[in-house]
Amino acid sequence: MNVDGSSTPAAAAEIKTNAGGPGMWQGAACHELANTFASYFVVVGNRAFYKRPPVAFASCVAGVFGTVCVVELVGRLFITPVSRPSFYDSDQWHTMAGSLPVDPFAARDPVVSASAAAAPADAAGGAAAAAAVPDPEEPFIIDPERAVWSSHTMDFWAAEVEVVKSPSESPSRSGKTRDTRRVPQYVQWTAVPYSHEGSDLFLKVIDWGVYDAQVLREMTAAYARLQACYDDKADRLPSSLVRASMHFGDCRVLVRAPFLTGYAALADANALTTANESSPVVIAVAKALAWLLWHDVVYTDMRAPNVMVPKSTSALRAAGLSEAVLLDYDDCKHVPGLQASLLEAPSAEAAMAIVKGHLVRFRSDADGNIDHRVIYTHRGYFEALPVVLKEMLSERIEVERASWAAEATALSAAAAAAAASVTE
Repeated sequence: MNVDGSSTPAAAAEIKTNAGGPGMWQGAACHELANTFASYFVVVGNRAFYKRPPVAFASCVAGVFGTVCVVELVGRLFITPVSRPSFYDSDQWHTMAGSLPVDPFAARDPVVSASAAAAPADAAGGAAAAAAVPDPEEPFIIDPERAVWSSHTMDFWAAEVEVVKSPSESPSRSGKTRDTRRVPQYVQWTAVPYSHEGSDLFLKVIDWGVYDAQVLREMTAAYARLQACYDDKADRLPSSLVRASMHFGDCRVLVRAPFLTGYAALADANALTTANESSPVVIAVAKALAWLLWHDVVYTDMRAPNVMVPKSTSALRAAGLSEAVLLDYDDCKHVPGLQASLLEAPSAEAAMAIVKGHLVRFRSDADGNIDHRVIYTHRGYFEALPVVLKEMLSERIEVERASWAAEATALSAAAAAAAASVTE
């Protein structure tokens, strides 16, 4: 167990002599949560947020079999088995445990490909296959003296707890009963720019109970995808999107983005739902949506409050501001292979239908109902936006297909030239 704030994975074992059951997983979760706090937050406290989830390893043993799990703190605690069950204390078990990576995120395979981490130096004293221990990640630390917060309380989280009562209060012999408590959860955001290393930032801190586990998993995947695509030199990020990133704290997550000074939330929804296909706001939003879709990300929360516009036209011209900026990527979904499916669509209409299918899948409620206002791919609540977006996607598809054709022609010509030279 790390207690020095080393920001490296801690490890613990949860061993049950019987079949295990829920108690094994609960024990592993409790121990590794404590270890994670000791390794990542004991020095810097709950104001620290990391670019990657704090992580630990848990050995879960039930009877004679055991498996190794990676425990990640992504607002909530996620436990993922990364090894096959094997006999505890066997050679196979020790080999597996000894190959755990010092930096799990750098390993292609959480167990096997990181075996170099446990390899000794060679006889000549060189660093044979041994992996160097990475430098601890420097967390982003929020200074409470410089942050001015607004907040919203989400007290819907219901937690079932065990309450110990006196014998006179409880009919049970043990004096214990189950009770449901409502635990307040908060979303906080900076109302004014937060200054950090010469930049003005917008910060939003989300408690673990605000989103369920599936949403947190999808949110993490979407932000990771965005982070990987922001610097796409062949398809630069449009000015109608911002470089937002997700960071991970002690049972909280942080969304960090540039603070849009000179902008305000779109007050009139008609500016977004208009039938005017030349609307600067509609064109800017469509550019943002097209870029996201082309990078396998589906935006699912199209509402006027998520669109920022310059406060004044004169300021827009003077500072070169974008006509509109699309914000709040928390509900975005990473759909691997989306761009490929759009390119394979027989028409632009079919491509838009693919996007609509994902919107319906992600935004339908338990009964299969969906608010028509979230569908921005077909005319209805939105008028001009679907038309402009379809044109932009159609253009992207045509350009990509033309590039494929040119590449195929060049390869064919090169093959023909090579064949001719052999014949001569």
